[in-house]
Amino acid sequence: MKPVRGVALVAVALLGLHVLALAAAAVLGLGAAVEVGSVRGGAGTGRAFALYDDMLRLLEGLAAAGNVIAVVALAVWMWRVHTNAGVIGDGLRWSRMWTVLGWVVPVANFFVPRRIAVDVWNASASGERPTIINLWWAAWLVYGFGGFVPLGMPEPQTATELHTRLWVELGLIAAGSAAAVLAIMVVWRITRLQEADHARLSQALA
Repeated sequence: MKPVRGVALVAVALLGLHVLALAAAAVLGLGAAVEVGSVRGGAGTGRAFALYDDMLRLLEGLAAAGNVIAVVALAVWMWRVHTNAGVIGDGLRWSRMWTVLGWVVPVANFFVPRRIAVDVWNASASGERPTIINLWWAAWLVYGFGGFVPLGMPEPQTATELHTRLWVELGLIAAGSAAAVLAIMVVWRITRLQEADHARLSQALA
């Protein structure tokens, strides 16, 4: 088995950066929501719309960068733990290349990363249910699919419409943050499981 802790620590650090990026966008978004709320019910003020535009640009930029960081971190970590899972036991339904392709191939990226994570979990968890993986993937899908909601909304013309749009964006930030935190928990739990397997194998071969 190959050491996994170093890769896991890098993944956790990068996912943490993703959470911080979303938190920064949330601070600006909350500030804009408060400002817009003070003028809600009439035509939006120039300052309110300027705040919204700043928040939207920052959110889009941080979310895009954060998503890339999160996917790269998880793909590199999954490559390593998938390799180890093949040593620990069988039951892997996807080849190692899908630890990378599963994130970028359309349609497959809706389910392949979760299935790989569950396979790796089952190789080490001795029957323990992968509840944390299911929670992580549910939050990730809400975050991913929820991103289409603002795209389908008309451009806000009043402070009330702008206020609604801002809270939709903030809801997406919350989902993205939850997904990143749960991903950190998944990474660390599977890493600890594989470290325990490595210790048992080392003792058996000693």
